[in-house]
Amino acid sequence: MSNKGYNRYNHKNNSALTPRQRQIIGRKIGLVLSILVIAFTIICMNGMSVKSKAADNYNKYYTSVAIMPGDTLSSYYRTYGEHYDNMKDYVEEVYMINDLTSDKLTAGSYIILPYYSTELK
Repeated sequence: MSNKGYNRYNHKNNSALTPRQRQIIGRKIGLVLSILVIAFTIICMNGMSVKSKAADNYNKYYTSVAIMPGDTLSSYYRTYGEHYDNMKDYVEEVYMINDLTSDKLTAGSYIILPYYSTELK
């Protein structure tokens, strides 16, 4: 009987991996998984940061505004959102702050709006 293809882990399979090969593959898989976790974390952290054009000398504040008939999130963006990159970013933050699920605003109720100012309040 020939010993060709014999190893102590698998008597008949020529494709069996040696412990050293398994260790190398395990390390490569661990490295790839680590890189993926780090990349995912960086992407999430960047996505969670508020996108605004506000320079370091601006301070972020919030104001409560009574909603008047005809008010829209677009009109609030034009008044309070000048330091945001775009209206979408501003509106998303307003949705989050006020727990809104729709852009329909009810006259007579209040809404909290973010804005930036150089004033210290």
